[in-house]
Amino acid sequence: MKIIVLLIWAVLLASCSNTHSSDSLRAKSDQSPLPDTCCGGEAGGEVLPGLKSFNLGKLPQGPIASHTFTVENHSSEVATFRARPEVSFPCCMKAELNPNEIPPNGVAELTITYKTRTRPGLFDLFVNLDPVSGKVSEQFHLGGEVEKSFVVAPRRLELKPEEPQFIEVSGLELGNSVSIERVTTNSEEIEVAEVEPEGRISRYRVTWSGQPVTEDVPVVYVISDNERFGWVPVLLYGVKKDS
Repeated sequence: MKIIVLLIWAVLLASCSNTHSSDSLRAKSDQSPLPDTCCGGEAGGEVLPGLKSFNLGKLPQGPIASHTFTVENHSSEVATFRARPEVSFPCCMKAELNPNEIPPNGVAELTITYKTRTRPGLFDLFVNLDPVSGKVSEQFHLGGEVEKSFVVAPRRLELKPEEPQFIEVSGLELGNSVSIERVTTNSEEIEVAEVEPEGRISRYRVTWSGQPVTEDVPVVYVISDNERFGWVPVLLYGVKKDS
């Protein structure tokens, strides 16, 4: 009987440790891999040694999501850190530690914020602290799901000379409460034009002249008149800047 129980636990642990996202920060080499939603997300709990996790549940798309962890220094010396907190998705999240040095047996607050307007769907965010002294939890996880209300697709567009590509924008359940003020670009070599919509989906044709552009990464900006969304960037690839 004991052998059967041990085998069941081994299978459960293996299935969780093998399903974490490749985009997430990895734990240090002397620790187990970071879990994804299957293994963690308990409110305020520790799912692995050194990892604190919180799940925000379902969130509306648009507002900034945030959660604040308490970071305790379980030592008699000041906890200091080599650098600012390291985040898994620099494009869409921030992490602030206040204060950035923790007194002996004292506490600090780690606040993680996430831009829900640009990435609807499930998310798993990770933050690493890198302490030089003191004894603190080093790794934090914030999870949840952003309900789709405003979709721009694709978010990355590969362009070819004189071959049009298309961006589609839909408001889904927001219906007429979301409209597009304008769609523009930061490059004179790229043309954006609205084409015939398909039902509730707005469509925009993006054409590149084939000339080298001066920007590092050309971008198309989809600008909404709804304050919840503001603007959403679409990155353009296949366009070479002038060397």
